[in-house]
Amino acid sequence: MNLSHLIRVFRRRWLFVVVPAAVVLLLTLVTAEQAVVPGPVYNVGVRFLVAPPIIDPVSDPDIIPDEENRYYQWLTSEYVVNGMADWVNSIEFAERVAARIEKESGLTVDPLALFGGTSGEAIRSRLTLTMNSGDRALLEAGINGAIAVILEESGEVLPHLAGETAAVTLLDRPVINEIAPPITGRLDLPLRIIIALAAGVLTGLLVEYFDPYVRSREEVEDIVTVIGEVKK
Repeated sequence: MNLSHLIRVFRRRWLFVVVPAAVVLLLTLVTAEQAVVPGPVYNVGVRFLVAPPIIDPVSDPDIIPDEENRYYQWLTSEYVVNGMADWVNSIEFAERVAARIEKESGLTVDPLALFGGTSGEAIRSRLTLTMNSGDRALLEAGINGAIAVILEESGEVLPHLAGETAAVTLLDRPVINEIAPPITGRLDLPLRIIIALAAGVLTGLLVEYFDPYVRSREEVEDIVTVIGEVKK
């Protein structure tokens, strides 16, 4: 099979090649617009220094000496941060943030919309909070609500704080950034079309292979290769 033969095959079977790619392109444009033109995604992150509630040695005369007290304060802060990270990653935290947003701005937010894009990470005495969303306004309200909840409501959730609010210091000003769409999203449509074309070419070749009809002189010559033999 040479190039001219392949060209003839393509001219006869071009519909098998073009139609699957056209169908994939049409379905993608109609039903999966986000795969063709991904919407913007926004990200914001802030860090907190966390310590257990401050103990006043005047009100608590049984407190351990100063140097040892500072050591246990730092050690306890790591346990508090770990608990806060688990809390931040829970649906209960998302519900509190949604309630805070509704209370302060009157905006009703589905806690699940916040829960899926919220992440907390504990590193020693530092808590890192990150949030992602395709809605910039929701993300702005969400990060402000989350900061307020962390600063004011930890004592209501973490049992080892005994009802007292942890001493939390916000280290960063929240800055919302737009995330570039992933390369896989931009390649999704071309890859679909390439796969559809490959499937179309394979289908066309299979149809040509199983076609029982002879359509050209060259095909007859390929079939009837020897019509006689001269013996010495």
